Amino acid sequence: MYDPRVSRLGWLAAAFLVAGQAQAAAPATATGMADPARGVEPKPTPEAKRLPPPAPGTRARLFFCPLLGAPGAKPESISLNDELAAGRVVVLNFFSPGCAACAPAIRFLKRALEGRDRGRIAPYLVLVTLESEDDVRGYLRRNEVEFPVLVDRQGSRIGERYRVVQNEVARVPQTAVIGPDGLIKMFWMGARESSSNELATLLDGLVPASARPESPDSAPPKAEEK
Repeated sequence: MYDPRVSRLGWLAAAFLVAGQAQAAAPATATGMADPARGVEPKPTPEAKRLPPPAPGTRARLFFCPLLGAPGAKPESISLNDELAAGRVVVLNFFSPGCAACAPAIRFLKRALEGRDRGRIAPYLVLVTLESEDDVRGYLRRNEVEFPVLVDRQGSRIGERYRVVQNEVARVPQTAVIGPDGLIKMFWMGARESSSNELATLLDGLVPASARPESPDSAPPKAEEK
């Protein structure tokens, strides 16, 4: 830390030493450092600020992203525009196999979607880190997850657009709900058990009752044939 009581010459020498150590430790991220050969004074680099996630009511950013497929198969791709045109509610759960809180977040998502019409609701997991496809498949098997996975390594297709990946750092788990009108309805970070009920309540409002599958008990009696 800069101390105004230190002489200017002594401060510059210390800064050059610190700059050299920083460049040796992390050459790819060292910016704003002093250049001893040119005698440039170091300028403090402000810590990169993270922008907040998109607010409910804002328009979702369109994307086109490949799906995780079977080994050796040609991957299919998903377009948000196509999902919205089909009148579906889209749920994106951003995750990483190395994230301890992601498994509970996915479990809460599974609970909220139980018994719901997958023709009207399209849930996707979004991989935003660099794990191999085999590692991701193993993670899905261990956690008994059957959701389709969008492969967005480094977040360039979806993660950055939804501010989950910023400054090359992914913060997961995060979950976004996009209505058929293309507007974000909910966006939250972390794994909260209450999120299952919150998501279920939100989906009840987004998917009309007439579009939900009827249970055998609620179905009207069939008219008798004459």
